[in-house]
Amino acid sequence: MTDSAPTTPAPAARFLPVLGGVSLFLVHQFAVAVWNLTHRADAMDNKFSKIAKEDFMGFLVGQNALMLIAYVILAVAGAFLLQPFVSWITGKIRFHRWWITMGIAWGLARLTNSFFIARMVESRPYFLPDAGGNWFSFATQALPANLHSGVSFAVFSIFPLVVLGIALFWQIRR
Repeated sequence: MTDSAPTTPAPAARFLPVLGGVSLFLVHQFAVAVWNLTHRADAMDNKFSKIAKEDFMGFLVGQNALMLIAYVILAVAGAFLLQPFVSWITGKIRFHRWWITMGIAWGLARLTNSFFIARMVESRPYFLPDAGGNWFSFATQALPANLHSGVSFAVFSIFPLVVLGIALFWQIRR
């Protein structure tokens, strides 16, 4: 009989593949943002947009490049938050490959992004056209008026705290 401490099993999803999946999603988001910046500026046909394109496009793209620091911080925080859930999902799968873990992390990052877009549209409806149309407005109008504020509070305030608590507990416990 040995007096060694009990060992906890290794997580089904290692941190680096999860970080890779989240990073791929964020690289995609960054590329779309730069694409939209350059093409929306090209679509405008006025004196201001002409000056902006000719004199300040390099500055605007450079400022977006500085955002890469924020994207790195978001990738690490996202991987930290999503690792328990990716680990749970990959634990249910027979095959444990790094690319499967990255794909699941990418999908969960996309789902998390959709949640935060819905939260932004709920709290600031003037972002609705940039958020992809009227899908969220239609979904929330289906609720009775007396339930709308309670459901919004539960989904957009309590649920994120529960997810954060689960992630912190999981990270501390392992």
